[in-house]
Amino acid sequence: MYTSLRIENFRGFRDLTVGPLQRVNLLVAKNNVGKTAFLEAVTLLVNGQGALQTFPKAFRNSDHPEQGSEFWVWLFHGRDCASVASVTATGSDAKGNQSVQLRCTEQNANNHPQRFECVQRFQVEGKQYPLFLRTEPEMAQSNVSHPRNLNETNGGAKIFATNPMNPIEEARKYHNVMKKKGGEEKVQSLLRVIEPRLTKIRPGLTGSQPSIYADIGLSELIPVSQLGQGFSRVLSIYSSILLSEAKVFLIDEVENGIHYSALEQVWEGLAEVAERENVQVFATTHSWECLVAAGKVFAKRDPYDFAVHRLQIVGDRVEAKTYDRETLATSIEQGFEVR
Repeated sequence: MYTSLRIENFRGFRDLTVGPLQRVNLLVAKNNVGKTAFLEAVTLLVNGQGALQTFPKAFRNSDHPEQGSEFWVWLFHGRDCASVASVTATGSDAKGNQSVQLRCTEQNANNHPQRFECVQRFQVEGKQYPLFLRTEPEMAQSNVSHPRNLNETNGGAKIFATNPMNPIEEARKYHNVMKKKGGEEKVQSLLRVIEPRLTKIRPGLTGSQPSIYADIGLSELIPVSQLGQGFSRVLSIYSSILLSEAKVFLIDEVENGIHYSALEQVWEGLAEVAERENVQVFATTHSWECLVAAGKVFAKRDPYDFAVHRLQIVGDRVEAKTYDRETLATSIEQGFEVR
């Protein structure tokens, strides 16, 4: 498990250190300060080269034709391609110490940095750029480049963005939950805090496509898609944690689609399943109600495995302030602005 992160020359971060980290970490900040960029940095750190396959649209839902070029150059702080972007983590044991670096050079420079892997090529303003990646500790063991190529199925990071979910993929996912011993019962018990009328969830067909139906005491089973975005989102998160081999879960705007009255129950379920499955969670929120709900839930847990990290602009740089159990409780009680 990661205990601290340092991000340099990545996105809007010139030099940002966040920590101490806990099992569940909630990122808060004003708009355009860097919550999503922080999740991108963690994705790059955990998945290495595997992150780059879908990186442009992992958190940022854009179909602009320039996305494939401008995206890459803006990974560097101030759009400075001469800099080296890096993310470094300290872990609770030696195996948790990791780092990843990004570099790019102009194509005509014909410069392949030592022990970096060329992972992408892009063009900006008529100039060609190769993008290079280097990860540690793997590459420290050999002069041959073997950057991490992880994803959610082999110990990497799982992403929950705010983009709409694919109902067909969610149905297939829940079918796999049913095949896991105790999986169906675990997910359904957690979901009853969102929908107390729920008795069963069953996969089925809508036309010829797989779907998910819920029994909430009506004369017919109802498609889960008709129970609202919050229910579907929580179902997806809980199912993924139970199924995935990912050790890091990244949830952008965790409260998205969830009524404030259910947030404590959502956090109770998330805390339980994260501990049970040994997963580290990084989530973001804009919601005061979500922050307060999380604070209440984790204040009752022993050990206290939760931290709030507030990103804020100080001068010309982004800094992080971490709230532990005492400072968070005092801030909430006094009504201090934490977001």
